[in-house]
Parts: sequence; C-alpha cells; structure tokens
Amino acid sequence: MTTRKMKKIVRRPSKWIGRNHPNIKKEERKMEKKVLLVDDEVDFVKVNKVTLEKKGYKVVAAYDGTEALEKALQEKPDIIILDVMLKKKTEGFDVSRELREHQETRDTPIILLTAIKENMDIEREIEPDKEWLPVTEFLEKPVSPDELVEKIAKVLGRRKKMSL
Repeated sequence: MTTRKMKKIVRRPSKWIGRNHPNIKKEERKMEKKVLLVDDEVDFVKVNKVTLEKKGYKVVAAYDGTEALEKALQEKPDIIILDVMLKKKTEGFDVSRELREHQETRDTPIILLTAIKENMDIEREIEPDKEWLPVTEFLEKPVSPDELVEKIAKVLGRRKKMSL
C-alpha cells in the first residue's frame, strides 16, 4: 500500500468502519449480517443503527409494522429487532405472528423490544410462544446500544451453532 493511500485511510477513518475496509476480501464483506431494526422512536433507531454499523452489521430501519413486513420480505434480514409498541400498543406482537406466516421470514430470529410490562403494569414474565408470541428473545426497554449488540451476537451465534 502506498503512503498516499495510507494517508487517505488515516484522514478519513470513518469511511472504513467495520467490514468496509479495503483490505477485507469481498467474500468476507458478503458475510456481514443484516439487521432489520423496527421502532417508531427515530432517535432510538439512529443511535442503535450507528452502533450496529460500527460493529460490522448492515442495518435496515423500519418505523411501523407495515414497513417492517415489507422490508423483512424484501431485504431478508438475518435478524429482526422489533419493538412491541409501534402505532398501536401491541403492533409488534401482530407483526411477529405475521412474519412467521411467510416462508422467507419463518425462521428469522426476532428479538422483541418491550417496555410493555412497565407501561401496562404487567407483573408476570412474558415468554415466547409458538402461536401467540413467536419470537426468539425478549429484551426489556430501556436497552443500551451495547446490550442490544450483545443480544444480537448471542442470538446469531446460537443460530450459527444450530446450523453446523
């Protein structure tokens, strides 16, 4: 690599975040995992999108249930992060069930983000259920970007082990 090219990398390090570095082979770049992040809180999406992209994930954002379903079918993400309360208080539940009806998203892991226990004063634990609540994991809001990254890596790592 010439000194001139090195200076470009040093001057603009944000250009080479994650798997976009020129020294990473195209095959490895193709391996980056795609995350569909669904939340009606624009700031939540922005902050977490930046964090996930820095960790090498490709992030697709959606802000309501309809957009989430469309993007899930178009983009075929490796994992879906879905907020429960979108336009309606329980829209995330409906979206998760509908995602399981489509062949393309039937096996895609879904992490359901929820503050519903707190907002609706529910005391018992909410558990995944194949029919009523077909999600992989729950994550209580508020959640830090680092905690979200950790949970995504855990779920995708578990999925990878199962496919071996």
